Amino acid sequence: MDDERFQSELAYQVGLSIAESLLRLGLLTTSEFLKTRALLLERHDPPIGALFAAGA
Repeated sequence: MDDERFQSELAYQVGLSIAESLLRLGLLTTSEFLKTRALLLERHDPPIGALFAAGA
């Protein structure tokens, strides 16, 4: 994986982690979380994260 793809994956995983925390704290609804995850996937196009999101 080259540096650019790594940075995309890292940015996606950080954003997803924040969104998951907000969901657990009740600051995001499930619908908002799913929209956020879709936006993160679209924006960052993570090579590994996209595989896990497809299975969810």
